[in-house]
Amino acid sequence: MSKRGPTTRNGLTRTQAEARLAELIGSADTAPALGERLTVEEAGRRYLLYAQRRGRKPSTISNLESELRVHVRPFFAGKALHTVAAHDVAEFVTVLEHQGLAPKSVRNVIANLSAVCTFARAPQRAWLAANPCDGVELPAVPDATEIRFLTLDGIDLLVGHARPGSFQALDRALYRTAAMTGLRRGELLALRWHDVDWLAQRIRVRQSFVRGQFGTPKSKRSTRSVPMALEGRRA
Repeated sequence: MSKRGPTTRNGLTRTQAEARLAELIGSADTAPALGERLTVEEAGRRYLLYAQRRGRKPSTISNLESELRVHVRPFFAGKALHTVAAHDVAEFVTVLEHQGLAPKSVRNVIANLSAVCTFARAPQRAWLAANPCDGVELPAVPDATEIRFLTLDGIDLLVGHARPGSFQALDRALYRTAAMTGLRRGELLALRWHDVDWLAQRIRVRQSFVRGQFGTPKSKRSTRSVPMALEGRRA
């Protein structure tokens, strides 16, 4: 494309050149160049390793591995990651719902798939140009309308049914502590005597025991202290 000289009619005028340039820019592929081409399964495997290196909790790693293996891998078997579109993810959501997964479980699976895609589209990897999970409609999680809890008589009944054996006394103590404090199972199993502040009448939640390993509680807010019951019934 040559510019027209001052004494010739050959080439383009400035207006024509600018119009042609705008046309070329508009027709150009503006999508970023992709890096290594991976399948969805391979991208998930690399994200799992990345999450482990980042020090994610063992329970988080286990849940991620399970959802990738049980749900993501079978649906996207052999599919190239860069070919996954929003309609594929929408179809995946429908399949999960037809499999009987609860809305919250569906959302968890898609959240992990989205995390894989976000990891893949990072500039240093560029395995993906855009996250196909963005904007996909997800099932609504119904609001909890009723809180169920045990009465003192119900707690006594539960404690009284602890399985006989060498751990019966410990089980009874754990059942009553769980009912009166609302601690998670992993937090209960990680309790030590020095976590019980008898003078302040509080239990300090410092650790969690999940899948055979001690670690920190589920979140920063989970590191807390909870009040002990002022009155209670003896098992």
